[in-house]
Amino acid sequence: MQLDPRRGALCVIQATATTSAGATELAAYSMPAAPYGTWAWQLSVLAAYLSDPQTAKQGPCIASLEAHLHKRATAAIPSPGAAYPFTPWHDPRVSCLLDIVISPADASGWPRTSLILMEQESAPGTCAWMRVERESNTVAFLARALREMRAEQERLADRARTAPCPGITELVQLAGKVIEWLQPLHAAAHKQRQAARAAAVRSRIHPPASPSPARDGSPRWWLS
Repeated sequence: MQLDPRRGALCVIQATATTSAGATELAAYSMPAAPYGTWAWQLSVLAAYLSDPQTAKQGPCIASLEAHLHKRATAAIPSPGAAYPFTPWHDPRVSCLLDIVISPADASGWPRTSLILMEQESAPGTCAWMRVERESNTVAFLARALREMRAEQERLADRARTAPCPGITELVQLAGKVIEWLQPLHAAAHKQRQAARAAAVRSRIHPPASPSPARDGSPRWWLS
């Protein structure tokens, strides 16, 4: 996709990935904000990357994220794919920013994530507005993705009622499919996180038994 950075509002995904080897990588990608460059649609795109078994198995990295974004260029929900060489936090053209930090999977099996969401008017004026919000872990990330998509579906449904249009109706149905996909994903991540936390608590309460010492003070498993 060819993107002229001089025109229109932009949606940007900025990602920082810590690889399994401990290296830190940074990249940013952009697309026109209309019509899919919003939190609701792009959070679901990132959720698909986080839930990919290969991401957890091989560890997150910019190369795999870039491949994920590029293969969605012709998908029902397109994603940012053009390299963005600027600083989005100081670019007034950016109306939607998803700034995500991804680290290797924890005990739950899900990659660790930290997300900052920014939304603002792309052409600030005297009454310009801006909001910044944050989600600090993957379960919260998926819950936010689900919440945003539900709100988007309701917004589209209201628009379909007031101004009936086949295109809007299709978007309502697409949002419903994304919600159906996100619900079990969030439930599974929540369950796995709770199980991992419970296991960690049990290990602190009942640590593995140490070998009992022999009479001379040596551990018994040293003796033949």
